Amino acid sequence: MQLNSPITFTYLALLSWFYFVISAFVIKKRVSYRVSLGTGTQEHKGLEKLVRAHGNFSEYVLFGIVLLFACEQLGASTNYLHSLGLALIIGRVCHYIGMVYLKAPNLMRITGMTLTFYILITAPFAIFYLK
Repeated sequence: MQLNSPITFTYLALLSWFYFVISAFVIKKRVSYRVSLGTGTQEHKGLEKLVRAHGNFSEYVLFGIVLLFACEQLGASTNYLHSLGLALIIGRVCHYIGMVYLKAPNLMRITGMTLTFYILITAPFAIFYLK
């Protein structure tokens, strides 16, 4: 079976690079705190935030990419696919910034989750419509 999903693959590549950057921040912080697994003690709040932001990113992006891929394979419009992909990228970046750098609750984190939920809510409707 030949897969033709250039839009999904573009967003997968972009999100993969961001995931790499997040991973590097976690590793750097773990090295500086000398913590090889988990977050260490309560005094390492910065590491705990990074680890959760990293985990949260991977949990939502994987599901979002699968939904984007399904929509593209079923023939969704280019504009709709880009709206899903951009919402996922912008949402995950906003959520990361809001989670790691700002005091909760904050607009960046709320915006990030709202954009992420956009793909989780609308893509299944598109899948049922297109199948």
